[in-house]
Amino acid sequence: MAVEVGKNALDRASKPADGTETPDRGLLAMGVAPTGEQIPLLLSADGSITAELDASDLEIGAVELKDSDTDVRANIKAANTARTTATVVVATQNVDAAGRVLNVGSAAMAASAPVTVATDDTQFGAVGAAASATGGVHAQLRSIADNTDTLPTTIGRLAAASSLSTALSTEDAAKVPALGVAASAAASPVVLASDDAQLGAVGAAADVDGHVHGQLRSIGEAVEIIDDAVAANAGAPTKIVNVGATVESTVPTELTDGQLGALWIDTFKRLVLKGYNLGAGSLDTSEVAPALTMTSTGTWTTLTAAGNTAVIDFSQYNALSVQVVVAAIDTSVTYGIYGSNDGTNFGIIGSTITRTANGTYMEYFGGEKFKYIMFTFVSEVGGAAVTLAPTYFCGNI
Repeated sequence: MAVEVGKNALDRASKPADGTETPDRGLLAMGVAPTGEQIPLLLSADGSITAELDASDLEIGAVELKDSDTDVRANIKAANTARTTATVVVATQNVDAAGRVLNVGSAAMAASAPVTVATDDTQFGAVGAAASATGGVHAQLRSIADNTDTLPTTIGRLAAASSLSTALSTEDAAKVPALGVAASAAASPVVLASDDAQLGAVGAAADVDGHVHGQLRSIGEAVEIIDDAVAANAGAPTKIVNVGATVESTVPTELTDGQLGALWIDTFKRLVLKGYNLGAGSLDTSEVAPALTMTSTGTWTTLTAAGNTAVIDFSQYNALSVQVVVAAIDTSVTYGIYGSNDGTNFGIIGSTITRTANGTYMEYFGGEKFKYIMFTFVSEVGGAAVTLAPTYFCGNI
């Protein structure tokens, strides 16, 4: 081994190239402890320096993470800090054996990165866990499977043993065997909607085109009318039955043998027959039990000048009395009762009547037959203030 002496009087030990010599001297390396004391450095068997770091934090200055292909440096930042799209960060990706980047859960299983769920995950639980309605997902699914694997494939189409049973209450169970064939207390009740479109409401008004209750009400009221019109024993009916009589104010068309027709009544509902008149030797019409007591009373409009009152139908009567109240007369006033058979052309019945004093006057006409009548204010003498207030009374004699 050769030793060279340097300019600073430091000997440098060197080993021959052939490695045959063992150095017998060398350099002593010293270190300085935190206390300032100089201590020798320790060498391992292979000649490397052994060092022990005693510090809570180790700082390495001027360390950069650099892209292997470009000169882009990556920033090291704390988690959940703001970043922009220009911020370069360290990222990890899943790659396969060929170096291809794998997608997580977005492709077929062979091309996706697997996600492994913990075997003791609190939400899923262990695979094969015992059935539990309140346990994890595996336990709940096991509970559903255990309770449904014995259900029948059809409901109510097979024998009782093969069908899904329906449990009735103890009250209903006793009624089912006698459904509709026993007294109400032993039968199962059926409750209908109060506003059912077919039945309608109970107590609804009569309506022949309405729902069931309305139609039944209509039938009931019609039957009640018939019932009231039929006297039982000596009882008196409260209503009459309309037997279909036809009202005719003139002689109706004569029927022939074998024809059917309605009864004939006049405008006052009196029955009219066409029979054989012995005196005339021919068929004529006559009233059967005419209502001689039928009357009609009315008040015409008070007249204050020459003119006529309204026209009334007098065809069903043959007697007439007119009460005339004369007031505010000056010298005299003349009036009359006029009759007509066509309602247009009127003539005086009897003669006109002249009064020279105020008062109430009764004018009577009997045995007269006119279709229409009216009262007429003819004229007055000596002034223009007289008033005539006529009232009529029609009857038969």
